[in-house]
Amino acid sequence: WFQPQVNYKTKTLTGVEALIRWRHPEKGMLTPASFIELLENSDQINTVDKYTVGKVCLYMQKWKAEMPDKDFTVSVNLSRKDIQSPDFAKRLTAYVKKHDIDPKNIHLEITESAYMDNSEMLISVVNDLKSDGFIIEMDDFGSGYSSLNTLKDIDIDILKLDMKFLSETQNPERSRVIISSIIHMANALNITVIAEGVETKEQADMLLSFGCEIMQGYYFSKPVPVSEYENMLKNYHFAE
Repeated sequence: WFQPQVNYKTKTLTGVEALIRWRHPEKGMLTPASFIELLENSDQINTVDKYTVGKVCLYMQKWKAEMPDKDFTVSVNLSRKDIQSPDFAKRLTAYVKKHDIDPKNIHLEITESAYMDNSEMLISVVNDLKSDGFIIEMDDFGSGYSSLNTLKDIDIDILKLDMKFLSETQNPERSRVIISSIIHMANALNITVIAEGVETKEQADMLLSFGCEIMQGYYFSKPVPVSEYENMLKNYHFAE
């Protein structure tokens, strides 16, 4: 499934995040929260991530053929086990080129917790991926124990700011000050900020006033099946 990312200032689509779903024969549609930890613990996450990247590449090939005038950017989540796999960057680069996809149109999301596990290995892998043309995102910034050392040491391109930081607090005013500071810091470092989990117009207006233009969340669109997202690509209109 796909969740659009929107430039709130220009009201245009800027990209999309690919999100996996499990159609369980008895329990129906399951989101990743239900099964990702199980996959990681059983060492099956690499297989699922490979499947996700493959499907994304096939969809991007299709979109490029049907809409050659448009530029498609898709964010794909990677697990920490991907990063720890030998020759991961080399294999991913070969796979994307095999499908004739420009690496710069694939954004690789790595959760902030993964940056804490083995920083030296991660720096090396991120550098390899960036040299091959991929865009690197730090996902879920603000949802865990974020480290400013990560932003200092690892050359990420995009920081995804989790708006749970604002909604799950007893002191929203302090949270707004911190969110504003994070956005200004990222802008000063030439790191693009995508705010995820945006649910209201008030949140979107606040983020825009802080200098964050790109947003993702239920205020703009819930995750949708590929057919629905393809309709958005052809005729997107954001209605406040």
